[in-house]
Amino acid sequence: MCSITGLLDKNGEKVASILVQMLQQTSHRGPDGCGIYVDGLLKKAPQLEELKTEGLKGASGLGHSRLKITGSAGIQPLWSCDTRFVLAFNGEIWNYKELRGELIRAGHVFESDSDSEVIIHLVEENHKKSQSLDTSLLQTCKRLDGEYAFAVFDNVTKMVAMTRDPVGIKQLYFGQNSKYLAFCSEKKPLWDIGIEPQRVRPGEIVKTSFDESVQNFSFEKRRLNVLTKPTVDVGDERDALERYKQVLFDAVKKRIDGKDSVGIIFSGGIDSVLIAKIAKILFCDITCYTSGFKNSSDIIAATQSSKELGIKLVVHELNQGEIESELGNIISAIESSNHLQVDVAIPVFFAVKEAKKDQMRVMLTGQGADEIFAGYDWYPKIYKERGDDVLGDCLWNDIENLYKDTLEREDKIAMYHSIELRVPYLDPQVIDVAMSIPGDLKIKNNHVKYLHRKLAQEIGVPPQLAWRKKEAAQHGSNVHDNLITVMKKIKESIADDTPSPKHDESLGSAYRYSYDRYEENDAVQKTLDILGEKLGLHPKTT
Repeated sequence: MCSITGLLDKNGEKVASILVQMLQQTSHRGPDGCGIYVDGLLKKAPQLEELKTEGLKGASGLGHSRLKITGSAGIQPLWSCDTRFVLAFNGEIWNYKELRGELIRAGHVFESDSDSEVIIHLVEENHKKSQSLDTSLLQTCKRLDGEYAFAVFDNVTKMVAMTRDPVGIKQLYFGQNSKYLAFCSEKKPLWDIGIEPQRVRPGEIVKTSFDESVQNFSFEKRRLNVLTKPTVDVGDERDALERYKQVLFDAVKKRIDGKDSVGIIFSGGIDSVLIAKIAKILFCDITCYTSGFKNSSDIIAATQSSKELGIKLVVHELNQGEIESELGNIISAIESSNHLQVDVAIPVFFAVKEAKKDQMRVMLTGQGADEIFAGYDWYPKIYKERGDDVLGDCLWNDIENLYKDTLEREDKIAMYHSIELRVPYLDPQVIDVAMSIPGDLKIKNNHVKYLHRKLAQEIGVPPQLAWRKKEAAQHGSNVHDNLITVMKKIKESIADDTPSPKHDESLGSAYRYSYDRYEENDAVQKTLDILGEKLGLHPKTT
């Protein structure tokens, strides 16, 4: 994982120092090398404080800092063979070895053994045929199997195009004001130069353009590389189990291959239990991490589950004092003061913090399983009252909205601790198979995620773990009530005359079906917003 940044000054002034400043603000995302590209010149360094900007006088450029996961070399930005294109990439490409072989046979010369470099050579190769930067990006993305966001600068046209994977695992933001066009892996650097961030949507290609009639730069957006909702065509339970087992094992395998050790965000619930069990079957050295208040149901379940599965577990027992002391870091990390977002972030933050102590570089999460297998408690009502087609539409809508909250929140928490988070349940092949399975195999015998649980039991997860009832992270860890107590204490020490901003964007499933539970706590939300404002956060991002 990495940080990518880009900047264009509409007045033609130098951007190198601001690019370095943006990298400094996101340095936690990439401690293993950095570089900036400005106006034909590329400079790299092993550490950000060693990066020199002398001679970089151009008005547009890219910046990058690297978290080394794949390959022994690969500090970016990276050149194409003909030096026309420059790449800044964040993510992981699972099929890069296959693509690398094809590109070498086509005459491309590689300077590193990282997965990132296949992208810039693919863009170069595709551009030979299309002569269009955004078309080249689209054709490139259609060959990539991975979780990613990246930007490419064209030295001939002096334009930039950026995109992200079709699920939206890795975030990327962009925006403009009267002086700048800019993009970044996080919002804070954009806010600091006066830009309100927009999200690059999953599968969207955003590129800079110049209108000669008004002598003005702007962004153009085209959503091209999107997921397609599959037809429900798997009616047999055995067939469904076998197909789901195959794609899920493949998804976990590609995310742990080549890793000496992998961490798992672990609650003892079926989603993290199933991932842990599969990883163990695949002979991966795994450690599970959980956090919660003493005697909370998640800690009890995680402890029981890890013992029965024979997997190492690290437990972080929370207390109100450390929530209060870390709250600013948590809000800053997730770039949101939304009550529900903060609530869910807290147990994840402290679990990942423990993984950081163990020098973990890669962690797996069970996010996405509820959306593909109807795991939330409102889905049975939808299914019963409105039928399979409507349930499928709701699930698909929830999958398409995950990039706005759940995926952003957890990726940013992991990156705050310089850890890469991987999401097996949202592998496109897993989504495709899961969404081709009908509702009566997802909600059955008073169980949500029926087939999902059935697979867990079939591969050796004890029944009491496979069929454990879901409990939301903030409640299973006892964070929700304790955070309210902490916020009441904080409220006494801050001014109460600030209006509460509105969080009115359309977010994920919990916001559409159960957010009213949080609307009752206006004082908590207002206090969080005041804290967020003091940290320089803005409440709204489109």
